[in-house]
Amino acid sequence: MVTVWCQTASFSRMFSVLLIFGILSVGSAVQQLVVMHAPKYVTFQQQTADLQTSQLPGMVANTLGVGAHKDIGWQGMLHSSVFKRPKANVMLTVEIPPALADKPLALNNMAKFPVMDDLPFFDLESVRNSIQKTFLDQEPLMLDLLTDNTMFDLQSENQLFKKLPNSLRQVKDRLHDPDSVIQKLTSGSLNSSLTPDMTLMGEMQMVNDIIQTLFKNPGLLKNKSPDLFSFTVSGLKSVVDKHGAQSSQTADAQKMLTDFIHSMTGDLKKLYKDNVVVEVFLTTMPKGQSRKVRSLMADPTPVRVALHHKLFINHHFSSGGFHRVLHQM
Repeated sequence: MVTVWCQTASFSRMFSVLLIFGILSVGSAVQQLVVMHAPKYVTFQQQTADLQTSQLPGMVANTLGVGAHKDIGWQGMLHSSVFKRPKANVMLTVEIPPALADKPLALNNMAKFPVMDDLPFFDLESVRNSIQKTFLDQEPLMLDLLTDNTMFDLQSENQLFKKLPNSLRQVKDRLHDPDSVIQKLTSGSLNSSLTPDMTLMGEMQMVNDIIQTLFKNPGLLKNKSPDLFSFTVSGLKSVVDKHGAQSSQTADAQKMLTDFIHSMTGDLKKLYKDNVVVEVFLTTMPKGQSRKVRSLMADPTPVRVALHHKLFINHHFSSGGFHRVLHQM
């Protein structure tokens, strides 16, 4: 593996390469943004104009009232109060295997919008930066979670979350506890002793444990800055690969994930007293395309995250500026 460090001055050149790469694979991905909850003063309007991948960070920033309500060229959301802002935005990205593209999750929602893939990747880095600049005297609560093979990549400046399991092996034991998602939700024909099934269950368990950590530490929510959470669930693919798209295990996995999203939304509404925006980004990544949703926190050392296929993107923030890492195998 060859690692190339790209400094700020050459970022535009690398971005052009990535953009060309993304354009080659744009068009076959089925994507949708599903709004699960928003305060009454934040309304989403069904409309004919599609939301672009490049507009997602701006949309999230506008829900939180940061970034000076930037005009992102999409009129699907209205923020009707200049005196109120949501306390948090939670974005859950669910990677849907192509074999399930015609079987969307049956989510109870406020609104949903098609998303056109005009960029090879997106992240919430710009939103994080806006929050930090707007609330310099605060300690914004921001967290990003995804699964990297057998490890959980959890990025947060709050050390409290470091106590959570960091591997699928550890979370497997957690699934046997009386307050686990297996006890809370119906798993049907899924078997937690099988790694593919356990991977999906483990991802849901980690998201649940993060939310429960917030319930147990309400002081974390008392600052004036908005909170930003980004979760990625990719375990449906492992279930489909193991059991097949038409299997009872895949059907039960979809139902369990749907039930989990509804439960998660309810917990977040309770945690933030309804003052939270919860979105689910459903994306079907075609074979050969590489893109990960990332919003990495500051870290004094390079962050290396194993992604998919042959082209990987990582972020590194340091005193020397912003860097991106391009990996080729």
